[in-house]
Amino acid sequence: MEDLDPGLQGYSEPQRENRFDPKRPDSGSDFHDLPEPELPKGLGKRCLKASVGAGTLKRPQDGHGVVLRCRPCPAEWTSYLDPQGLLRFDLGDGAWPQWLHAAVRTLRLYECAEFQGPEMEPVQLTLVEWQLRCDLFEDGTAIKSVLQRPEDRRRPVIGQICRVSLSLEQLEPRTLLWTRDLQYEIVDLPPPESEHRFHGAPPEGWKLLDKALLSMRRGERSEVRCTGPRLHEGVVPLPLLPLPEGDERRWLLTMLLEDFIETSDASFEQDRSVVLKSLHSRDANMRCEALGRCELRVEPGYPGPLCALLGTGELCDALECSVLRMREHDLAEVTADAKLCDWRGEKSESVTFQVEVTSYLPGDWEHARGDEEKLEVLARRKDAAVGLLKTGRYGLAAFHFREIALRLGYIDDFRGLKAGEARAAQVRELKEACWLNRALCLIKASNFKGAQDACDQALEFTSGDRRAKAYLRRAQAKLGLDDCAAALQDCLCVDGECAREAQQVALQAARRQKLLDAEAKPLAARMCSALGQLPHPLDVD
Repeated sequence: MEDLDPGLQGYSEPQRENRFDPKRPDSGSDFHDLPEPELPKGLGKRCLKASVGAGTLKRPQDGHGVVLRCRPCPAEWTSYLDPQGLLRFDLGDGAWPQWLHAAVRTLRLYECAEFQGPEMEPVQLTLVEWQLRCDLFEDGTAIKSVLQRPEDRRRPVIGQICRVSLSLEQLEPRTLLWTRDLQYEIVDLPPPESEHRFHGAPPEGWKLLDKALLSMRRGERSEVRCTGPRLHEGVVPLPLLPLPEGDERRWLLTMLLEDFIETSDASFEQDRSVVLKSLHSRDANMRCEALGRCELRVEPGYPGPLCALLGTGELCDALECSVLRMREHDLAEVTADAKLCDWRGEKSESVTFQVEVTSYLPGDWEHARGDEEKLEVLARRKDAAVGLLKTGRYGLAAFHFREIALRLGYIDDFRGLKAGEARAAQVRELKEACWLNRALCLIKASNFKGAQDACDQALEFTSGDRRAKAYLRRAQAKLGLDDCAAALQDCLCVDGECAREAQQVALQAARRQKLLDAEAKPLAARMCSALGQLPHPLDVD
């Protein structure tokens, strides 16, 4: 028995004991399955080639279509081979020997193993392909089969708009009715009689397409064999041939999920100043990173260079934060505040443009191997962020300081390493500088809440003069939030070289508190003058 797969980690012990029940649920993971099923007594397995680089690590189950290469092939099976010399059958259909079904249930995609029993010669089986099938409505009216496995792992969700290619065929006789490309929004509402159907829900959707798209991944090609009533359930957005009442003809709906539109907040501080709408993306493409070089296509045209080094300020803030969340060959629509797109020269509050990453050349971070090289890259990236701070690019600099500090957290374990203490001190110094510089950037950008959070992070491990500087900047941030009492308390914790500047912040906090008290005095007076003037409860009708 093999070790426990990651897909089984969330299962309780009783579920693990019943894992070979044919009606058991699957692991819930799309890339790992439950432990390998046990073979019948007397049947042995020897793995010859493991499943390496497969798109999925799951194993086929009953009802799935499988394609096997068998060597040597028994004489009684040769008449069933296809022109490529492969066996094709449905797992668990009973038309083949039981030991073969049990053996295939233990194979993963592209795995090759040798099976031998007491009354049979050794046979090598390779799982060349297997077709996943699922009952969308669990009543046999719509059976979905995967024709082309996708490279992406993500599925669309309810409310997203999908770009899908569809074709509809009648099975008996086999007739192609139409082929269409459309953009479809997934609705998948509960039935009208359900108590979960809320008031003001969006219009009803096409039930069959909703269920199918929610089970697909980007780039997947599938087919659904369904009945006529199931095909017409819900509101179908395409003109279909009318079916007479009670018609039980079966239909074949083939679909290719080309893409789905995702909308995300791409701004530096998650304030929705830059909203990214992904029009085309693939998880297999390389993600853009700081210090990497990319070529862009921007419409309308961008006046600056279309080949830029990310993270150095060569692009405007809207393009910088958008491209850093994209991958090579991605296409997206960006809606950003006009102040972040000074190259557009528009007077409106927001601007919209399309950006495509035509090519990407990995930078130092992708080429770094080992913690020492990564530490050197992060130190150079920190120097570049300091240059952005000096040129007034506060938002971009604050973003990079935070990213550097977070990535340093992955290389700060030096227990048992040679010269580990020296490297730990270097990492701690970089973290202190990043969080303090981030706080300074956000104070200059008037983002006082973010600056206070950055100072809280710095105070967790700073000491000496830098700890005093963290208290000073937190006092400045609290003063910007009109929390004057807390600002005065932080000023009392500042000593050393920052003491004089702390005194100035304390004076500003005292003056600001007096002004706030003066503004609140009339309101307090009105509240106090109304005391005792309300009517008695017994006198109110």
